[in-house]
Amino acid sequence: MKEISLLVDYRGTFYSSTTNAFSLCSMNIPRLIKSFAEQGIKANVLHFPDIEFRKDWTGKVILCQSSEDHELRYRSYIEDMILGLSLAGAHLLPSFHFLRAHHNKVFMEILRQISRIADANTLDTQMFGTFEDFAKVGSLNYPVVLKPGSGAGSAGVQLVKGSRQAKKSVKSVSWSGDYLWTTKEIIKRLIRKNYQPYSLYRRKFIIQEFIPNLTYDYKVLVYGNRVFVVRREVRENDFRASGSGKLNWPKEVSEQLLNFVWGLFEAFDVPHASFDIAETGAAYHLIEAQFVDFGPATLERSEHHWLRNATGWDRVEGRAELERTFVEGVVRYMDTKGW
Repeated sequence: MKEISLLVDYRGTFYSSTTNAFSLCSMNIPRLIKSFAEQGIKANVLHFPDIEFRKDWTGKVILCQSSEDHELRYRSYIEDMILGLSLAGAHLLPSFHFLRAHHNKVFMEILRQISRIADANTLDTQMFGTFEDFAKVGSLNYPVVLKPGSGAGSAGVQLVKGSRQAKKSVKSVSWSGDYLWTTKEIIKRLIRKNYQPYSLYRRKFIIQEFIPNLTYDYKVLVYGNRVFVVRREVRENDFRASGSGKLNWPKEVSEQLLNFVWGLFEAFDVPHASFDIAETGAAYHLIEAQFVDFGPATLERSEHHWLRNATGWDRVEGRAELERTFVEGVVRYMDTKGW
């Protein structure tokens, strides 16, 4: 029998669920294990401290997760452990670089650009590590969208309309000092001759091309060959749809949208994904993507979804079970890889 290991965190949770109260809103782990068993796969629960790197991990299939903990301290540990498993020859789902991109907008942009996927690269984006780097850039084509380098949803995302606002907003987003460190740095600047100062603005951020006149966007989740779509209306007197709470699950979506999303999904080569998609006339644009630990509300609250078949798409009525759908997608991916 094939085997797979589920990496659970220190709370005993795996991914998340908005409707399941089991284990701190975790996916229901016994249900996951049962769903894998129905597919002929033995699922084992694996805790991070139990990973022994002296063992042979070659070819072992590991379902990875990330963390959104404060200041990402625990996630730093998770990344160390999962990168170690990758170096030890394990098959990671998803691969380590997708974990690195989790709520990491800078690395997600790197993945987007090096992917060479045309449909993923319709928006221009620049990445910065300090305010000083940004200050060296020439004029931008304002307005632009300023995003912190980490974080979920639209937290900290700003529309910047000109260079004067840009200077203030970038400093706000990239501010990295604390009282003690900043005081020491200022003193060094005052007393040391020819001192090369450290920046007080070292939180990374991105500048993304602004899409004008958007009134909505789509959050699209893909698990295997199943696609779930929610339409998000833009907030009043704002430009952001993420976090607006103005949601609807359309019963009719264009085949062009489904094909656009499917092309992205296949090109990134992952078992599951979350895409934020903007629509402008006959064109679609990828705003952001996540491939691990994304919220499943789009699936859990949907009364229907779309199933990919040999010739196109079928709409499937009724609610889907998160754990079973997740497992189906993972097994489908494992089969394509021959694992």
